Amino acid sequence: MATFKMAEWEFNAPKWCRFSNCGLYKLPEGEGEKDYHCHDCDEYLIVIEGKGELLLEDRVYKIISGDCVCIPIYCKHQILKALEDFTLVWIYDELKGEKRKGHIPAEEGNKPTLPAKLVKIGHWMEEKPEWSRLTDLGILNFPKGKIEMDYHYHDCCEYYFLAKCSDS
Repeated sequence: MATFKMAEWEFNAPKWCRFSNCGLYKLPEGEGEKDYHCHDCDEYLIVIEGKGELLLEDRVYKIISGDCVCIPIYCKHQILKALEDFTLVWIYDELKGEKRKGHIPAEEGNKPTLPAKLVKIGHWMEEKPEWSRLTDLGILNFPKGKIEMDYHYHDCCEYYFLAKCSDS
């Protein structure tokens, strides 16, 4: 098992992991991304707090806590504005195509793409896009205080992203 800070991912990601990058993204109310872009990978935006406006292939969507936006390779997108303080986990799956890292300007993404999909957490198994290789996903909220561990295993890789916590 590997545990590390998100800022270390690019340099210390486990060798067995096929994600090209991932992280936690926070936007205060009223702020947004600066560029309309795409990626040389599939991307997942898992909204864990707040709500925002997302431009996805020239159409605007309101996204809220509990949404997972599944964005296939070359699909153009931009978070236009946080409608309230906004936090999400983003995952770049393995690089494909030209294998360029990071944001690619939208005008360079004029290649055929599969359809993006907005899936509500808790409905992944029934609604996940056919092109996604993720088997399942969800959001866990642990109560304060001592919790009993649930030791288990899967026939796949499993990831946990600690998105917020308190010192108490």
